[in-house]
Amino acid sequence: MKKLLLVILLFSTFAACRKDIMERSEYWAVTDLNGERWETETGNLTVGRNNVNHWIHLDQYNDFGELRQKLSFILDDTIPEVGERITLMAKEEFSAESLKRYAMFTYCYADGDACGISYTIPSKDTHDNYLMITDIAPDTSYIEGEFSVYLEKEHKNVIHSNPEPESLHFTSGKFRVETFYWQ
Repeated sequence: MKKLLLVILLFSTFAACRKDIMERSEYWAVTDLNGERWETETGNLTVGRNNVNHWIHLDQYNDFGELRQKLSFILDDTIPEVGERITLMAKEEFSAESLKRYAMFTYCYADGDACGISYTIPSKDTHDNYLMITDIAPDTSYIEGEFSVYLEKEHKNVIHSNPEPESLHFTSGKFRVETFYWQ
């Protein structure tokens, strides 16, 4: 009887750890990255002081809780309206009058506090880089959205011990993130 209970307990434990049957956390993101599934169970929209500098962070952690990858969308104006499609640009294409709306991705190392290779939208990029808000909670506690973005390494001549790809193409992205107000 003890063996049967042990087998059932072990099976239940392993089944509960499987991602395909695990319940999704309240905040999440899922997308295709260079043709492979990329997902995270955390994310936030940080609303800056005086309603300036809004950041949507989609962070991926390892099993030890160490930050490994960070996809960020940077918006320097108010939070977009539901259904508004925001075109994301290369940082070099901003002018004093234009809204700064762009994306970046960073690989993180060590215990998550050492950021390594960064990716941004290349100048004169022809991909359809966008972010669209699809839902905002009535109490603004979370937002949901969709995105697609193509990024290239910022410093291509830097030699790094990890063989990261030259470009990242996020497609069919969806997210739900918590809203955090910077005071």
